[in-house]
Amino acid sequence: MDKKVIKQMFADVVSRENIRPLMMGIHFEANRCYATDTHILVVYNQGSEAHAGKTLNVEGEEIKGVFPAVDRVIPKEMPEGPLDINLTQLYKALKWHRRQAKSHAEDCIAFGESMFRIEYLFKVLNLFSVAGELGECKFSLNTPDRPAKLESSSLTAIIMPIFHEEADVDNKREDGCAAILSYETVVNNYAFNGWKPQEKKAALAWL
Repeated sequence: MDKKVIKQMFADVVSRENIRPLMMGIHFEANRCYATDTHILVVYNQGSEAHAGKTLNVEGEEIKGVFPAVDRVIPKEMPEGPLDINLTQLYKALKWHRRQAKSHAEDCIAFGESMFRIEYLFKVLNLFSVAGELGECKFSLNTPDRPAKLESSSLTAIIMPIFHEEADVDNKREDGCAAILSYETVVNNYAFNGWKPQEKKAALAWL
């Protein structure tokens, strides 16, 4: 088991909501472990005999309760094969997008009819990157109301889609508001602008 992967699961996957205390931990089995915040779910194919059957928080303390059955929410078959896109490039583009001054925490990315929160997709891809498996990861879309699936040799993840009107994709962003960007726009923005140095705000620029 790679502790870097477990650390990243605690950082990006477990829930931060006290109303779901079980989801604030990682559930361990002998041969795998998994975590979810209801928006994303990640299964890591490494487990722990010592902690099998327990849900543990970041301090290693057990959280009592029955963790949700994850296998029934992970699609076994996808309608189509994996997307023919460069996930390393997408990961870099999402990372760059999140650093931009006008980016919004609720910005979304659309792959045709399927749309996802950029923040959630970045977290999933970041976990594959930490595991060293981003290059082999396969990203498969489902119907627009069903979770997409990402898979590599040791990780399986699903991400829940968000409903959107196709007419809203790539509309001009209103000040302070979230935007829906197509996959092509996100990648092209990074390709054309990612090399430019980040502008630094002058001290007390608001005066």
